[in-house]
Amino acid sequence: MTLAPGARFGAYEILGRLGAGAMGEVYRARDTRLGREVAIKILPAEFAESADRRRRFEQESRAAGALNHPNIVTVYEAGTEEGFAYIATELVDGESLREAISRGPLPVRRTLDLGAQIADGLAAAHAAGVVHRDIKPENVMLTRDGRPKILDFGLARVQAPAAAEATMTVTQPGAVMGTAGYMSPEQVMGTPADARSDIFSLGAMLFEMLGGKLPFERATAVETMSAILSDDAAELPATVPAAVQQVVQHCLEKEPARRYQSAQDLAFSLRAYAGGQTSMIGQASQVAAAPKPRQRLWLAAVALVAVAIAVAAIIMRPTAWTWRTTASRHSRSRASGRSPHRGPRMARTSRISAAQSTAKMKSTSAAWTRWSPRALRGSPIRQRLSGRRMEPASISTTSPA
Repeated sequence: MTLAPGARFGAYEILGRLGAGAMGEVYRARDTRLGREVAIKILPAEFAESADRRRRFEQESRAAGALNHPNIVTVYEAGTEEGFAYIATELVDGESLREAISRGPLPVRRTLDLGAQIADGLAAAHAAGVVHRDIKPENVMLTRDGRPKILDFGLARVQAPAAAEATMTVTQPGAVMGTAGYMSPEQVMGTPADARSDIFSLGAMLFEMLGGKLPFERATAVETMSAILSDDAAELPATVPAAVQQVVQHCLEKEPARRYQSAQDLAFSLRAYAGGQTSMIGQASQVAAAPKPRQRLWLAAVALVAVAIAVAAIIMRPTAWTWRTTASRHSRSRASGRSPHRGPRMARTSRISAAQSTAKMKSTSAAWTRWSPRALRGSPIRQRLSGRRMEPASISTTSPA
């Protein structure tokens, strides 16, 4: 069934065709009763003849209609018109996540933000007992303000007994529910899939958002599903922080028990890193601006020399200033005809200080010479040390004169 713009479908006026999927065609329409624009998904007649297709279509309306969350498309109405089943939902004015990814990998911060919001939506669905089972970029719409909204619950499963789960996972022998590149190992094997299956699919989508390709992408769908079961995920680009890579790899564990056990935990991890992103970038920039080891050694040596010069200047400043003052007074005395010996006490003090300093230096030099190894070569102390006998009481401790 194809509807042209301007056609009427019950209380809705068709404005244009938005697209088509496995579960029907989607149109942009206006609700003439409330005056708002909506998206209408109509199940084609050829699909309506299939009991399984009709059951899945009705299941989507029930599953999505039971959910109310900012990151899940709202279902307004579901029913039948002229023998065609339809679902009227919120119209998301924006683009699909697939369109955003097609332009290239998304920035890390953007991926973390979108991933956390999608995980929030999945957490709300899981809390209501709904497992999506077909999380992929085509089923996530982005509003103009950047908010993701999960749609298309056509493959969703409401919590049911284990026997019913097995029958709802496989439609016919050899046909598995889901999209090959985003399927969890449980879906590939046809075993019951719970909320942790959606976490695996979201991990594959996060990988694609960051790296521009799927983690288990192969040439054919069969090879891709085989890789999901047996191969390790590909590596993300080195530009992706290690902590973010660990989060994604944790989502892609083969065994459900080794993944995040809830979408809420995943959302928390994504937000925890996003919150620390600014400080981490700041630390990285500080590390990049820090001097290299050789530069640090060179700077330390320069600083040490500067300190030594400053200390020496402080020590020598009084003496040098005193000698300069004395010389200056002598020159002024000669110019005035006065005796230089009538200078102030400072001149006499400087001469005494200079004489004392010279005597102290000579005394220290004599002491060092007296206690040097060459001077001790024939002394009793050297003989006792060489004979490994040492009597402290017999060693003279008299300071050299």
